[in-house]
Amino acid sequence: MVVGVEWSVVSGQCPVVSGQWSGLYLWSLITSHSKLVTDHWSLATSQPPSANAVKDLVTSKAMAELLASALIRDVPDFPKPGILFKDITPVLEHPAAFQEVVDLLTEDARAKGAETIVGIESRGFIFGVPVALALGVPFAMARKLGKLPYDRISEEYALEYGTNTVEMHVDAIKPGQKAYIVDDLLATGGTAAASARLVQRLDGVVCGFGCLIELTFLDGRKNLPDFPITALMEF
Repeated sequence: MVVGVEWSVVSGQCPVVSGQWSGLYLWSLITSHSKLVTDHWSLATSQPPSANAVKDLVTSKAMAELLASALIRDVPDFPKPGILFKDITPVLEHPAAFQEVVDLLTEDARAKGAETIVGIESRGFIFGVPVALALGVPFAMARKLGKLPYDRISEEYALEYGTNTVEMHVDAIKPGQKAYIVDDLLATGGTAAASARLVQRLDGVVCGFGCLIELTFLDGRKNLPDFPITALMEF
């Protein structure tokens, strides 16, 4: 039920092969978080494992130790009957778990060359701001309709019934700037896709999307076919 790092959505290849991460960099990321190195390869070697070996390790074991996986709780019938809500607040109340999530998203954003972090209202702010601070890059807000005070652009996205709107300031992204979009959860992908369109309309480049949770049964990736997606956990 967990995934540690994201494999290329388009090619299905490990980032070690596709160039999104160098082998040694990914090796360092895995070893620092999984504590499984001595079970598989010797620390004495300077050679990272093969792409397939890395993929097998990460998907099967590496993120089994993610602290957040034991903290997220199910809240039935919220915000309306029939919905099983994934509550992340216990993660925020656990400093080590919160830090681990921020660290993993930070390293993913760094590996993708992020030059700015875009947080989606509102829980995307919670994770996006510390990632931006850790990287020393700007933070830009993608907010709901009417929440931003300055000149802005807007994008609508479909809901089950009707539409919703997300907005960004016109100066939030510089032309050519690589933007990494952060939210707590990927569901249908509508908000994330609308946020990506805002970045593109401002002549920015979406270098990736990162979140704590992905609800795979909602197939949100179909709305983000052109972007690499990193989800630390899947349900």
